[in-house]
Amino acid sequence: QTLNLRINQTNDWFDIFATVTFGQFSFPFIRLRKNIMNQIREFKLPDGEIAILPLEWFAKYSNIFSFGKVGEQSIRLQNYHFTLIAEIADEMDVSVKDKIASLNKTSIESQDIPVELNAALRNYQYDGYNWMYHLFAKGLGGCLADDMGLGKTIQALTLLLRLKRKEQLYPVFQHKKTGQQSLFVEDDRAEEQLQSATLIVLPVSLVHNWENEIRKFAPALKVVVYSGARRREKSSMEDIINNYDIILTTYGTVRNDVDELSQYEFFFLILDESQYIKNSESKTYKTVTGIRSQHRIVLTGTPIENSLSDLWAQMNFLNRGLLGSKNYFKQEFLLPIERDKSVDASEKLQKLIHPFILRRTKEEVAKDLPSLTQETIVVEMTPEQLEFYETEKSAVRNVLLQNVHEEGLQKSTFFVLQALTRLRQIAIHPKLIDPESAFESGKFNDIITMLSILVAENHKILVFSSFVKHLNLLADEFKKKQWNYSLLTGQTTDRKQVIEEFQEDPEKKIFLISLKAGGVGLNLTAADYIFITDPWWNPAAEMQAISRAHRIGQDKKVFVYRFISENSIEEKIQKLQDKKSKLANEFVNSNDPFRDISKDEVLDLFD
Repeated sequence: QTLNLRINQTNDWFDIFATVTFGQFSFPFIRLRKNIMNQIREFKLPDGEIAILPLEWFAKYSNIFSFGKVGEQSIRLQNYHFTLIAEIADEMDVSVKDKIASLNKTSIESQDIPVELNAALRNYQYDGYNWMYHLFAKGLGGCLADDMGLGKTIQALTLLLRLKRKEQLYPVFQHKKTGQQSLFVEDDRAEEQLQSATLIVLPVSLVHNWENEIRKFAPALKVVVYSGARRREKSSMEDIINNYDIILTTYGTVRNDVDELSQYEFFFLILDESQYIKNSESKTYKTVTGIRSQHRIVLTGTPIENSLSDLWAQMNFLNRGLLGSKNYFKQEFLLPIERDKSVDASEKLQKLIHPFILRRTKEEVAKDLPSLTQETIVVEMTPEQLEFYETEKSAVRNVLLQNVHEEGLQKSTFFVLQALTRLRQIAIHPKLIDPESAFESGKFNDIITMLSILVAENHKILVFSSFVKHLNLLADEFKKKQWNYSLLTGQTTDRKQVIEEFQEDPEKKIFLISLKAGGVGLNLTAADYIFITDPWWNPAAEMQAISRAHRIGQDKKVFVYRFISENSIEEKIQKLQDKKSKLANEFVNSNDPFRDISKDEVLDLFD
């Protein structure tokens, strides 16, 4: 028997034409599909004779039948299945081999860094940018799965800057009178030149930081936030796409506005924290997969949180059909790998997804990282929390004005500090003031979200707060999630044991520490992430907390995140620290914090 293969290629797929010959009989190879798929070696020839299929055919060609679309004469494979074509390399001509080589990670060309980028990329970030551009050029989707803190956002922004549309190539829209979806109008320009806006879908907690990063690192990109109750009042979607490069929106907004958003085709559709679509039965997954775009990227530190099924959903969003149907994936990969620990199935899956996932851990890129990386996360209070905060602030300010007017600033010191503390607590969580409050906290939710990612990535985290009540709230949530943690407050009697447990027990991922208890005598170098959940008057105290984990000479790279509630007393404290203002110095260095401070400066804290 002989098998003759011919492979034709286009930009988007490979067509495999194969003819098999048994003696005097020749016929299309696709007639052997059932035999190959079902591991049946015997095939009945037209004269009644039984042909025996070579054993090597089953291993070599089963994947082509599994993933290919079988026609009358040929099998068609999408270009993202190029690794399957590579398995039959000896039957390919040079042009097909060249095409496969061009699709592979090994052939990535270096791109210029956009001059508009206000940042210096680290080496691995430059590699990530080149990799995403490579996938873009080949019309493929990819998952950037770097550890938290390695700069997935800036890598994506570099790509979008590189591909920024020129002013004259912005699209123009018009509606058909039939009420059908909006269409691009050529407007004396070639249709293929027109480029839509990029839609980036995020958790609510990340919108603010994406907006800040764009304005800081890529101000040439015009950005708009499309979320909130009044989002439709600002501009029509046509105007938004026409006037902005990037549209930031949330998973909830996309679910609610899917009918409108699905009318348009976007340039890139980017999902941040793409584990939000890991459940392929969820409305979120079905909604985002229904939005049209020319290109797709997902960003996540944890592409697999609970099961391999998480991976199927994200890969199918990026390159539909890459891993077959959900049922096929379950039978061929999920069950053999998770239940049977199949090495063959694992290797087969790795080969399929390897070109489309780029993951770097902190340890892998340590040489490119500074020993200490610090970032401030500005979070939005929930609507109820913000209303509670503003009501309390107004009441406090009115009483304060009267108190200072009657008693003078010096005699009002205790009242001022008490009022400031109360506002700080509301900015953290309303439950710190009212344990029975049903209001949620934006900061609390964001902290839990980020901790979920880091715990899944197997990191160790120190979480500092000025308020023990806040640590206890976090501890209650950890218990619900069955996270192992340590807790150190002024009431802790067995400090040494608690510290040793966190340092030595790999299951204890989080250490909750109060500011006063954590000030001295701690050496917690097992941790590589630090959360400072509320800003302190004294920047030196923050650095002392950071030094608990970050020691000169240690080999771990440490990431520090400070959480600030937007439009709150916390922002004002942060600004005072940043400016090293007189007021900040007074709070740090004086037993009389209001000495030489004007009434207006104090009242400004309550504006």
